[in-house]
Amino acid sequence: MATSHNTLYRLFRRLATFLRSLKSSCLHVILAFLKKCNLKSCNQFTHTAHPPHGGSQSRSNQEASSLPALASLQPPNRFSTTPEPAEFPPPVPEVSSLSRHVHIVVEPLEQQEILLDSSELIPCVPCIASDVQRYHKNVFLESRSIKVIIPAGTMQFSSRPAPSGWEARVHPDGARYFVNERFVTEADLYQSTTLASINACAQHLWNTAGDLMLQVADDVQVMLQLASLDGERVCGYYFINHATRALFWIEEMPANTLSNGVEGLHYLHQFRYAIEAEYWRHCELYPLGTVNRDQIRELKSLLFVAYTEHLTSTTSLSPFNRKELKDMLDLMPNIEATCHEYDPHSVWVIARIMEYFARAKFLNFCGQPFARLDADQSVYSSSKDSGWIATIISWCINFVLFGGPHAYMSELRKIWVDHTVSYVHWKDFNERLSRQWTSLALYAMIMLVADVAFQALPVINDQSKSNYLAFQIAIIAIELSTYCIVGSLLVSILLSRRIQKDGRRSATETVEYLLKLTKPFFGIHILAGISIIYSLPHAMLMWGLCLFILAFSAIISEETSMVAVLVVYSIFAFIFTSILISLFKVYGRQIVDLFRLLSRPVYALYRSVHLR
Repeated sequence: MATSHNTLYRLFRRLATFLRSLKSSCLHVILAFLKKCNLKSCNQFTHTAHPPHGGSQSRSNQEASSLPALASLQPPNRFSTTPEPAEFPPPVPEVSSLSRHVHIVVEPLEQQEILLDSSELIPCVPCIASDVQRYHKNVFLESRSIKVIIPAGTMQFSSRPAPSGWEARVHPDGARYFVNERFVTEADLYQSTTLASINACAQHLWNTAGDLMLQVADDVQVMLQLASLDGERVCGYYFINHATRALFWIEEMPANTLSNGVEGLHYLHQFRYAIEAEYWRHCELYPLGTVNRDQIRELKSLLFVAYTEHLTSTTSLSPFNRKELKDMLDLMPNIEATCHEYDPHSVWVIARIMEYFARAKFLNFCGQPFARLDADQSVYSSSKDSGWIATIISWCINFVLFGGPHAYMSELRKIWVDHTVSYVHWKDFNERLSRQWTSLALYAMIMLVADVAFQALPVINDQSKSNYLAFQIAIIAIELSTYCIVGSLLVSILLSRRIQKDGRRSATETVEYLLKLTKPFFGIHILAGISIIYSLPHAMLMWGLCLFILAFSAIISEETSMVAVLVVYSIFAFIFTSILISLFKVYGRQIVDLFRLLSRPVYALYRSVHLR
């Protein structure tokens, strides 16, 4: 249904564009005819269409002339720049849509007229700052080189001048973009067709905003981006209001574009921080202003709170870890030194950090009654309950693997909450796993040496003893122990290499990776399978150790006297009892829950028999 509405909407827009072009074509023919006949009515008609500044205008003409179409750069108050006079681009061109051609009159040194075909107007579609494809452009340079001669005495290597009314700027990361008093774009305006399309779209958007009587303040900017949508060449746009830190559009915009997969959003106020994050994303892409003290004070407050939360809590919601926050706080004096000065680098730093904080506030429902206050807290109600058969199987696997799957599953659930990832905790988790598996690999190598040395004992190869069964048990146990230790060593090395790759993933890649892990595979939760795999190095090392103790005990019982055996086994029983008590203290509640779970089918069987 939504697709059909969008198709009808595009058809109506194209029909309206065609009618406007037809009207302009008719007026152009009439003007040309009158000029050719050299009639006085031509001047009268022209003065009616373009009245002087002191004359009266209709509302639509006032709005059209109010477009600062491709003028000198004067950024908004919040991010205002004061470039040198020599750097100012040409003054404001006037754009008229009354003829087939758009007349852009530039008044720098001499009057000139540039004709733009109105057919260059392409459909304008709303987008957001995250849709700007700066880092994914398919623009490449030919590998071949040509001979370039540097003339004698050349001391400046500046780029060619930007098109009239625009100014070329370079982002701190090296990207080039073009700015105007009201517009900003990354399109290559040195190409005439691209320039014509951008100018036509800019005029159309500003006129449409005037027709809708939108309150366009002095600090409002418009971002334009040429793109392809369903094989059609379109111009993506959004308006930026620096006073309210918001993006807005001249048509309806689906809010789910901003949701980032967050569910349960029903009201506009829930998108407040998503819009603010997109605003800071825009400021990061186009740092066109100065840093003021309010922004510095707000950023320092956020950093102080996040750093203190890391010091006092293990479930901090900060998008940065403690070391990163400390490094950011060390940068603040340098940023404060550039206050109220045009410094795109400082603006970029502030916008980059503020975007992360705004995005975290949106994902955690900041300001809502159900706001997430801890990193491992879920805001959605869940009534899913696994069956008792699946729970018993899970407990059996957990017992065989020495409690590893449940422990890792608990850690993963703290990191992956409500289909959102706590990136800081994810990186810490990967670092802990890497250290743990490195230690396990060291222990496995020591145990491997012990197993090989045990197999080299002369008593193992001597089969003339009376108790042949004990020696067979010892041989089988030590061989199985060796296999378990080798398996633990190999799995530790492989998983360490894998976890290093996972730790280098970005936040977006981590979300996509965990989304794949949470999809069921043949009815089995893959995240549960990952927790089992993570448990293998420790479990195989423990089984290798247990089998080594079994082999050692078999040899001791055969080669020593009865008194020595009783003493050794008494000590072993004491140690084993201590281990069981410790395990019960740690997993006592889980063991009680397991016994309750096991009693359910027994009780159900008893009731069925009793009722008969």
